[in-house]
Parts: sequence; C-alpha cells; structure tokens
Amino acid sequence: MRKTGILLAMLLALGTARAQFEEDNFILSFSRSQAMFNDFTSYREFSVDVQYFVTDRISLNYPVSVSREYIHVPASVPIIVASAACFYGDLELLYMLLIPEGVSFHFPIQRFVTISPYINPLGFEYYYNSEIEEWYMTSAVGAKANITPTSPLVIAPFAEYKIDYGHRAGVRAGISVGLYFR
Repeated sequence: MRKTGILLAMLLALGTARAQFEEDNFILSFSRSQAMFNDFTSYREFSVDVQYFVTDRISLNYPVSVSREYIHVPASVPIIVASAACFYGDLELLYMLLIPEGVSFHFPIQRFVTISPYINPLGFEYYYNSEIEEWYMTSAVGAKANITPTSPLVIAPFAEYKIDYGHRAGVRAGISVGLYFR
C-alpha cells in the first residue's frame, strides 16, 4: 500500500510539472557513445540526432550514427534509395523521410531536468568494414536524462538496449550535447 501511494505521488508530480520542451520545436544534438554486443564486439559511435516535438511531451527521433565498422540510419533512408533506383526519383519517395526511427516520451522531473524514455523500432545498420558486407534492421529501447543548464543548451546522458534483428543484442551508452530550437 505504501509503495502504491509513493508511485501515485510521483505520477501526480510528473503530470503537474511544467514541460521543458514545446510542440513544433526540435533538438539537434551530437553524441558520442559506446556499443557493446553479446558476441563480445564493441564499437565507438558518433551520432547526429534530431528530435522533433509533436507535443510538449512526445518527440519523433531521427538519429544517424557512424563508427569504423558501420553506419546507422532510420529504416526509411535505405527504402528511399532502393525505391529511387527502381522508380527514378518520384517526389513521393521524399515523404518517406518523414517516417521517424522511433518516438520519445518526455517527463519533466525538475525545472531543468526531463527524463525521456524512448523506443526506436525502425533502425537500419550497414556494416561495411567486415569480411562480408552486411545489413540489419535494428531496434532500441532506452532513456535519456535531458538537462538544460542554460537555454538553448541540452546535455543528455543516455543508455539503451539494442537489437540487430536476427543477429545479436547489446547495450549502448553515451552522452549527447545539443541545441534546442524554438
């Protein structure tokens, strides 16, 4: 009973906290992370991420990552490339770029801190620096702690569980530094 009361109080506090972000704005950030997989491989990644806010508490995720071994993009990008090769650049294909890799939910904890769990089920990775060139659809679930020490600066440590469908799984953690555009 006591745990239920504490949980209810926390949920009420989250529901009444003022949102740190606003609808129709976005965050552009640069990340440095380390990915470690269950086959004992480890990769250092550098990323550019865009989060577009559809409401003050929900954003769409568009990450692009590069390492020495692979490149990671939203799944809509290789679909557009393959379709363009077949249909010779139909303008409708560009609308597919609007399909995000995933979605984040933002819960303000304090005035300058927002916890943001996310799910990114529509990722694509192309491994170009291995004996055999390979590609995999990927999925990730994780959380960020968005800290805004001063506007428009956003610092966000993050951690996630990542799956390359049909291949392997692992964890990825890092930090991103970005700007919030109003």
